[in-house]
Amino acid sequence: MHQDNDLQVEDIARDPRFADNPMLQAAQVRFYAGVPLRDRHGMVLGSFCIMDTQPRSLAASEFALLHDMARQLQATLSTSAEVPPPPDSGTRHEADGQPSGPLLGPSPGPALV
Repeated sequence: MHQDNDLQVEDIARDPRFADNPMLQAAQVRFYAGVPLRDRHGMVLGSFCIMDTQPRSLAASEFALLHDMARQLQATLSTSAEVPPPPDSGTRHEADGQPSGPLLGPSPGPALV
């Protein structure tokens, strides 16, 4: 998310910003709605979003629900980030040498976000 605002794309195939995106085409994504996810300092970390294979539009009440879910996730992430790692955890994942910790673990692979 490059914006500090909510974003709704009712029909990705008709939106020139996204219509030619090969990842969205391959996943057959036609609808996107997202709200910013922020850290406790207000910095945007990414977005909490929903997608669909059909064009649609969210009502104001549905966007309010999306905001509520984003706030819950932000609270969970903030709480998790403040919990110290268990005494036996290291800074590297033993199997592959990748960084790990309470919020970092081995990556499951690429994801469409």
